[in-house]
Order: sequence, then structure tokens, then C-alpha cells
Amino acid sequence: MLTEEELRKSMQAKAEECVYELFLWTEGRFQFREGEIPDSSPISLDIPLRDVIANGARRRDDWIRIRQTIPSGPVVFRLIGDTDSVVDPRRKQILELAAAGKIPAEIGLHTRRSEFEVAQCLWEMCEEELLTVEQVGDEVPADETLSAIRELIGIGEQRMKEGKYDAALDAYEAVLELDRLNQTAKKGLIAVVEARHRDRARRSVPLSKIPVLKADLTVVKMQSLDPQEGFMLSRINGEWTVQTLLKVCPMSEEDALLVLARLIDRKLISLR
Repeated sequence: MLTEEELRKSMQAKAEECVYELFLWTEGRFQFREGEIPDSSPISLDIPLRDVIANGARRRDDWIRIRQTIPSGPVVFRLIGDTDSVVDPRRKQILELAAAGKIPAEIGLHTRRSEFEVAQCLWEMCEEELLTVEQVGDEVPADETLSAIRELIGIGEQRMKEGKYDAALDAYEAVLELDRLNQTAKKGLIAVVEARHRDRARRSVPLSKIPVLKADLTVVKMQSLDPQEGFMLSRINGEWTVQTLLKVCPMSEEDALLVLARLIDRKLISLR
């Protein structure tokens, strides 16, 4: 879905966000290892160190100013201005979520924005007298948060095994509300989506059916096909059943069924 350049820019932005977080640390430990950096990453990121240091220092100062208005922890805002006065769609979305009673962590989850971006936008709208801080909740103790995260991940994994994908999705999203960088929860969300696709493929592609080309060969040639789709189309002869095709495919049964389901969705083949 992404071009190589789009992926690189995304990875670069993510890496820089991680570095910026370091500027907010008040204490920590580090280890220095002399020698060349191992070249094990398939993507090379050229982070401009001088710019990152300048931006990180500026962000640290911004955080100090933001925290004077918006304390850390669950903060609820009250709308005191006119939402129609905000034109920018990104700012308007954040304003409407805050007006609906969402705390900053929830706003970040809904908008897919970093904690700093959300806090900075909320601070600006407080300065513009669009919002005011209505209520400040207590910070959840770290040990309680970790316990809740472990419990929610366990629930998500169990619901996945039971095939209750909506419940699993809710559990993993709840984890990300507590810890937006939790990798287990992020992988869990991906696993839920993939499991749904696999179940859908099994239901929509019966093994006894015979796939046949639905589109003209000229139309097929004009399509942007990945290697798996191209291989599958080359094996469809109007005689072999789905089950036979699975036997001659070098890919797993699940992958093959997903490919067939995609080809059906794209109206390149049909089943009879």
C-alpha cells in the first residue's frame, strides 16, 4: 500500500519521535560500545543529528510550557469557544474529541498523533480560549498500569483463540490507550485483521468450487498483480477445483485462499 519512499519517510518520522522522547527524560543510564554500527537493518535512515538536537531541545522547552496549562495524567476539557472558528481539519478533529470528553491519550489513539502533537494542539486551543481544563484525574500508578496491560493482553490473546475478534480488538485497543507504543498490542491488532481475512477467505472460497476467469485476458494483463496473484491466475484452467489448486500452489493454504478471495473481489475470477 506504500511506496518505498513513503515507507522510508514514515520510518524516519517514527525514529525521530523516539529520539525526541529522550529529551524529556530527567534521569537514565547509557552504555557506550566502541566499534562500527552493525548494518543489519534493511532500511537505512539518515537522521540529521544537528536538526534533531535543536528540535528536541525546543520540544523539551515546549513541554515545560504545556505542562503549566495541561498537567500529565487524564485531563478532561470543556469547550468555551466556537468549533466553527477552526478551519484546519486536524485541529478541528482534536477540538471535537476534547469537547466530547476524550482525554489526551484517547485523542491520540483516535487521531493517530503522538502525545506531543496532541498536547501541543490542545495547549494552543486553550491559549486561543477555545478550550479550558475542566478536570484533572489522578495518574495511574505504574505497577497498576502494567498489571492492567498484562491482563488486557491475556484477554486479547484468549479472545483471538476463541475467534471473538471484536472482543480481541477492544482488548488490544484498551492496551494502546494505556501504552500507545506497546508492540504486543500493535502486533495483536494486525493479527486480528489477518485472522478476519483468513476466516472470510475460508467462507467465501469453498474447496469444492471451480474458479474460472471472469475478466477478458486483455483486462487481466492490464491489472497490477503481485507474483502470488499472477501465479494463481496462470493455474486456473476452468477444470481444477479450489482444492486441486491448493495442492499445486507453493504457498500455504491460508495464503492461497486469501489470494483467491482477492481475485474474486477484483472481479477477475468467479466460482462455479
